[in-house]
Amino acid sequence: MLTVADYFLSVRKVEKENYLAYLYLDAKGRLFLMSENADSALMQVVDVSEKPDLVEVFSGLIARKINENTSAPVDFILGAENDTPMQSVTLVKDAVRKAYSGWCGGVSKEKSVSSKEVKEEFPLSITFTSLQAGEPESIVKQVQSNPFFYWEQVQRYCREKGIGPKDVNFRATDNRNLISILINSVNAVMYINHYRSEWFKTKEEGLSDQSVEVLKNMIVETIEKNSGNPVYVSLQNDRISSTDFVITFINQVLPLAYEEALKDISGRKGIPFDELKESKPLLLLYTVPRVFGVDEKRGEFQVRTSTKKQDMEEMAFLSGVRIREGNDTGIASLEWMAVNEYDSDLLKEQKITVKDSAPLGPVDNALVIVDEKMGQSDVTGIQKMLSKEGKLVAKKTCFVLGLNE
Repeated sequence: MLTVADYFLSVRKVEKENYLAYLYLDAKGRLFLMSENADSALMQVVDVSEKPDLVEVFSGLIARKINENTSAPVDFILGAENDTPMQSVTLVKDAVRKAYSGWCGGVSKEKSVSSKEVKEEFPLSITFTSLQAGEPESIVKQVQSNPFFYWEQVQRYCREKGIGPKDVNFRATDNRNLISILINSVNAVMYINHYRSEWFKTKEEGLSDQSVEVLKNMIVETIEKNSGNPVYVSLQNDRISSTDFVITFINQVLPLAYEEALKDISGRKGIPFDELKESKPLLLLYTVPRVFGVDEKRGEFQVRTSTKKQDMEEMAFLSGVRIREGNDTGIASLEWMAVNEYDSDLLKEQKITVKDSAPLGPVDNALVIVDEKMGQSDVTGIQKMLSKEGKLVAKKTCFVLGLNE
């Protein structure tokens, strides 16, 4: 395992050097902080459980950045040990965002400008790096760095087996090699396999290290009882589940649990980890809710967007149409999808708003659900469309293969 000093030195060689602060979390919940222009001997250590102190530390750093510059990004980079509870990572990110929002509001009042203008002059970013000794190609890193990871895994598996995605019979009755993940409207998570089910009633529990451990054990159980068969993971979420939560789950909890499951099997059975990754790929299949069902004549893909505004999440739902002309493929413009009959009180309780039109500006995240007929040129075209200036711009995207209920 890297020492804290080793981490700071190595990440500064690999990453850019103008971060406001370099952060490192250990498994005991201690946050090591090195601010810009400091050397590795000048580090602060903060207990992440002391959240008010954590916010105060970040507030001081951000205040100096804002007061000393006319315009500059407020960038943090965060690394963590493999055994660090995910709740600790979340606490650190939330503390950074709270400190940032507080100081932007203060500057807004002091200079009589809108908070939006301040944030445009001093945009915030938190880069999470899984730079760890001995694990340059971890599943978690691959998922977080490649927006096409899940889609590509299924496509590659189907090519090797000589089948199409529509031929993947993962919903068969009494399917013993299927793990179902259900996320409801209040972001509670249920794990189900042929042998048992487990329930996490809040989104905090769903993202916890206990959730990772339970899912890991269920994956181990399913793989070992189906050694000759592939293992599929089916994800389904309610129409008003938090898009941010769903994306966080499939970028952090699922790949981490799967990776830990393979490590467990590798250690006990003496099978090389890389060999297991190759023979047991992480096959995620997104179950499209009926309300967003694909229209055979029009709907070819859907996009769920998420943008954090203060302590609220703003979501939008869009559909896209693919137009074929000869051997070429074109992607028509996105259009807004109405989500009717949702419970507004429930949304308020979850601190979520649903836009009644397509977003006009950039969004933080986009979950793109494409149907089984799409190929590489299609998903690449969608990615390019979602990154064009002057249109809907998604800062981060995640592509999954969608199959109807």
